[in-house]
Amino acid sequence: MTPEPIPQDLLAVHDLLRLAGALEGLALRRPLVLVYLATEAPPERLEAELRRGDLAFRLRGGYLLVLQGGRPEDALGLLKRLQARFPLSAYAVERWRGGSLEKVLARLEAEALLQS
Repeated sequence: MTPEPIPQDLLAVHDLLRLAGALEGLALRRPLVLVYLATEAPPERLEAELRRGDLAFRLRGGYLLVLQGGRPEDALGLLKRLQARFPLSAYAVERWRGGSLEKVLARLEAEALLQS
C-alpha cells in the first residue's frame, strides 16, 4: 500500500519534529493555538479550511493544526466548520505559549483519546 500523497502545504510528522524548535520559539513570542483532530478527512479538503499562515501536520490517526492567530475563538470557529464537513471522532485544543512541543502534543493526543 502506497502512502497517500500529502499536499504541498500539509506537512508530515517528520516535518513537525524538524520544525519543533522554531515553533517553540514562535510560541514564546506570540501564543499559538494547537488543534489535534482525530479524523480520516482527506488532506486536500482539510487544507482548504485553513487560513493563510496556519500549518497542518499529518499524524497517525489525524492532524495537528497550528493556528497562528493565537485566539481560542479562531479554533472554535474552525472546529464548527470542520465538524459540519468531516467526521471528527475526537479533538483537543490548547493555547500554546511555549515549552516542549512533544509534551503539548502528548497532552492533546491524550485528551482526544479520552473522548473516543
